[in-house]
Amino acid sequence: KSYPGKNTENLEQLIKQVAKGGGIAFIGIIISKVSTLGLHILLGRVIGPGAYGLYVLGISVMGIALILGLFGQSEGTVRFCSIYRGEGDNARIKGTIISSLTISLVCSVIATVILFSMSDVIANRFFHKPELTWVLRIVSLSVPFYVIMNITSSFTQSYRRIDYQQGVLNIFHPWTNLTLVGVIFLLGFRLDGALYGFLIAGMLSAILGFYYMMKILSSIHTSIKPKFQVSNLLTFTAPLFLSGLCYFLILHIDRIMLGFLRSSYDVGIYSAAAVIALQIGTFAYHPLAAITSPIMADLYN
Repeated sequence: KSYPGKNTENLEQLIKQVAKGGGIAFIGIIISKVSTLGLHILLGRVIGPGAYGLYVLGISVMGIALILGLFGQSEGTVRFCSIYRGEGDNARIKGTIISSLTISLVCSVIATVILFSMSDVIANRFFHKPELTWVLRIVSLSVPFYVIMNITSSFTQSYRRIDYQQGVLNIFHPWTNLTLVGVIFLLGFRLDGALYGFLIAGMLSAILGFYYMMKILSSIHTSIKPKFQVSNLLTFTAPLFLSGLCYFLILHIDRIMLGFLRSSYDVGIYSAAAVIALQIGTFAYHPLAAITSPIMADLYN
């Protein structure tokens, strides 16, 4: 098969890209793990187990809304943009990222509205914790920003710019969150400060991710009309949405069910231990997955 921009990379070039991209991702993950651990230690020490438990429950429920908002578009963006980049099909690249952002933003707004409007029911009838209501309402507002952060980072990943991807997801966002929370704590705020820090960090990360995406798209001629890929994306991402939701629940169902059965204090104590365990479990897989996913999609095509 012949097409403009056909991939002519040899094995040696690909190995170098995997090594470089994997190395960058490995450093990014280490930075992310250290900053995330530091954030949770700070939260536990300053706001105490009870409020920390509410924070964890809020982030966990927000994570479900985030999965609904993304609807698998992160994986779809990596796959199709990698393929069309290899084919040199700029019209479909533009169409894919526009379609992906549109789908995910519509889904994220719906997820935000549902979580915000149902926060009282979730807090009182499921968790039996009225004080969780306003926590859920604040974190629900962050869903669209975290969706944009993930989609734009996936786009940079499809171009094998792992430095951009890791710079947003694993360096800028966690350190910004940690810094904001620390500063807000110094101003005298506690749980509400932690939640607003999480929200603002998501906003700033979405802006940075969008900047990197536009920086890459600037190389595509503006006169090219996008060929939208809504049907292809939805067909590919529907099963990924379900698997992503299951994977998230595997990691978070323990805290959600503990919140249903016990007090927020118990959730806080348990989560402090669980966070430490989770921080050391993904060093082998994620660094290589970041760079090999777009390479494999392109080569398979």
